[in-house]
Amino acid sequence: MTPPENASTDQLISWLASCRQSHPTEPLSELLDQASISLPALVELAAVDLIGQRRDGHDRLTEHYLEQFPALSQSESCVLDLLDAELCVRRELGEQQDLTFFIHRFPQLADAIRQLVHLEQPPSEPLDASSDQFLLQRDLTVAGQAQPRATSGSDHQQDDSIDVPIPIKPPEWMVAARCIATAFGESGRYWLVLGRDTQRGDTVAMKVIPLPATLDRTQRTRILDLCELTSSVAHPDWVSPRIAAINNGHLAVIRPWIFGNEFSQLGVQTDPTERLATLVRVAYSLASAHRIGATHGSVIANNVVLDHQSKVNLIDAVSGVSGWQSYLRHWSNEFAQTIDQRIARDTTGLMRLIADQCVNADKPELLEWISRVVRGVDLHDHDACAMIGERLQTLLDQPPRGQRRWWR
Repeated sequence: MTPPENASTDQLISWLASCRQSHPTEPLSELLDQASISLPALVELAAVDLIGQRRDGHDRLTEHYLEQFPALSQSESCVLDLLDAELCVRRELGEQQDLTFFIHRFPQLADAIRQLVHLEQPPSEPLDASSDQFLLQRDLTVAGQAQPRATSGSDHQQDDSIDVPIPIKPPEWMVAARCIATAFGESGRYWLVLGRDTQRGDTVAMKVIPLPATLDRTQRTRILDLCELTSSVAHPDWVSPRIAAINNGHLAVIRPWIFGNEFSQLGVQTDPTERLATLVRVAYSLASAHRIGATHGSVIANNVVLDHQSKVNLIDAVSGVSGWQSYLRHWSNEFAQTIDQRIARDTTGLMRLIADQCVNADKPELLEWISRVVRGVDLHDHDACAMIGERLQTLLDQPPRGQRRWWR
């Protein structure tokens, strides 16, 4: 049997599910033509198959797939992806093992395994299994802020979902939840889940991010406090987190889903000054956050979205994986001790976005703008982004060089 030629990962997963209906226990290697599948698609298929096999009562281990597919064993990230799948499905089925069970099997990956799974439960009072851990942080919305416009949902079909377990169950009011993206980062696997808020009638996204197992109760409380502070930013281009929760060694943040185009997808076909005008809006939204001690954490092109009315939306505040990796390296439960470092991260991200647009534009005069926008700016200053936005707007308001005015 061979999968469809040039099939996407999701198509391969659907094909595998069909194969398993008639060949429920065959080794995966017997079902695949390995030469026709890329390594990333292969590891995803193997992880999905491991999960499905264990759900069906077959004692499949990571090693079974490494033996079948030697190429996977040559990549540490592939091995960790498979271990992650095994750990998640064991947790789902109530078959959790202690940390030594996994380290004994892969001693060379001991440190990575500790970061990956967070099997050591953080010291805290256990959550009541019948309670909804999201209820404690249900009101993280700015009063009176307009809700982003959501389309009918045709942009995302049900068959776009990825069949992987996630460590935090979506709240009951988030219906039709499905994982639409997952990846493995420095601190472990993270997930993006799409669903619908039945109480507000709009589409929402839930980002689930791994946290260090060493966090104590106070640190976890302060992380949620920072999420709540971020929800208080009153700027129309800032997409506030709606709720946040920590459970099972992970942080989950739910925000409105924005239908539109990522800034990174605009490309060179649009006027560079229009793209820079978009970044003026980003600068002012960041300045609004910094004035109350809130920060974004992941100011990158993919987190700037222009919706169907061309409105600018800065998404994923306190939801960026790299942002939390940076925050936690310098963490202090006193926000005043970290605000300078957090603002500097946002300011640097904004500067990088502006510089990229000026460098990539086919207008040499824009190269001069970079130094004129950032010269003398203190990265840690609460008003740094406001200053950058004002300077950039001033340059955009100037007439093109060499253009004659029609008045004297």
